[in-house]
Amino acid sequence: TPSRNRLGRIRALSRQPDTRLTWDSFSWVVAVVMATVLRYEGLPDQNVQGATLALALIAVVAQVIVGTLLHIYRGRYLPGSFDEVLGVALTVSVVTLILAAVRFTLQSPGASRSVPLIAGVIALPLLLAFRYTQRRARERSTNSHTGKRALIYGAGDTGVQILQQVLRQTDSEFSPIGFVDDDESKRNLRIAGFRVLGTGSDLERLLVQEEVDVVVVAIAQVDGVSL
Repeated sequence: TPSRNRLGRIRALSRQPDTRLTWDSFSWVVAVVMATVLRYEGLPDQNVQGATLALALIAVVAQVIVGTLLHIYRGRYLPGSFDEVLGVALTVSVVTLILAAVRFTLQSPGASRSVPLIAGVIALPLLLAFRYTQRRARERSTNSHTGKRALIYGAGDTGVQILQQVLRQTDSEFSPIGFVDDDESKRNLRIAGFRVLGTGSDLERLLVQEEVDVVVVAIAQVDGVSL
């Protein structure tokens, strides 16, 4: 059906890497260069410059691999959430350890062995600042959505992914207003600023009260609800 096809496209798009991967790679290059300049209090000699370039390239490759393995580019985390902050911090820590291991095993002259640690300290706020900026931009763009008022049925992973995709698209046909979830413990939980308004038993009331145009079902099966 068209609704299932649309849901499939949304799931696929939510798993695609976005501009965060490009920014993270760029941030590591900046971090390694800045760390080297700070360590040597200015422009280092040619041997150190070569080692710095190699270390920056290793950092980029390590970030892509570790970040992919930890799913920070695959829609596992809600953008700007505490879980994403932990995931990014863990990724930066692992990349820093990889860079440190590389420097400690190199026998040729090159950048100081303190550079990886300094680079990690610089890279982490750069990665987090970009995500914070993205989250703020999404929150501001939410008010500009003029599409159909959509209530998302299901505040689990699929529901969060659908919300993420809607917020990414400034020309989305939907304007999300919140969630409904059969788990009573999620009532009033806020996800990216959108509240879980109630359970399935509240659906009929919410359709009228919130002037809902469409209900997006984000769970495998809905029981005991008549639409």
